[in-house]
Amino acid sequence: MNFLFAKKLISRGSSVGQAFFTEKLYVSHNIDVTKPSRIIGMVNQRCNYKCRYCNCWNLDEYKDEISIKDWKKSLDSLKEFIGNFTIQFLGGEPFLKKGFIELLEYCNEQNIAWGVITNGSAFKETTVQRIVAARPPNIDISVDSHKQIINDSSRGYEGALSKIEKVINLLKKHRELSKYSFLIRLKTVVSKANFLDLPEMVLWAKEMGVDMIDFSPVRPMWNWTEKEKKQLKLLIFPNSEN
Repeated sequence: MNFLFAKKLISRGSSVGQAFFTEKLYVSHNIDVTKPSRIIGMVNQRCNYKCRYCNCWNLDEYKDEISIKDWKKSLDSLKEFIGNFTIQFLGGEPFLKKGFIELLEYCNEQNIAWGVITNGSAFKETTVQRIVAARPPNIDISVDSHKQIINDSSRGYEGALSKIEKVINLLKKHRELSKYSFLIRLKTVVSKANFLDLPEMVLWAKEMGVDMIDFSPVRPMWNWTEKEKKQLKLLIFPNSEN
């Protein structure tokens, strides 16, 4: 186990322990000192990929997005209420939102820890340089297979795996140049299409130099249409609805 991972694990364990203690105090003695320590921030619904198990890219209507200015106000308000906290941004694809990197830089200026889940398609040399300079605890990259035909089919974007490999190398390069340590993690949706290849994928990830893989099974979503359910039975495991 490397030092960075151990440090993050200890920090996470401490946070979980504190949350357990405050919840126990509230349940047992009605003393409420509970506050969230981790926030999920959905930046947008729009996405430039067409993942087979997600319909963000195919919605008839999209919810109005919070402006970057209002995001900053919200983060300030959360910090005033909570104190120190971590926010994990997700979408859609967060980096499609104009001004999103500016928001990450604001988090860094305000000493707010942030992470993000992204497909990495918007990452260029200058983009990665700014992202790393904003000092994230983690960057999570969506990838479903180390085999191009499976990953690109799953993600609905030709050339997605090649982009991801370039992104990982860029992140490693600027992590080393900046001498700032953060976790590079893979987010993998496990389905009938890729589950037999997961052991090989772990070896691939190790060779690529990433720190962690987070495996999550594909699950039916509340807003899938009957047509989508029928098509996606090819990916879903039996009884995954339960």
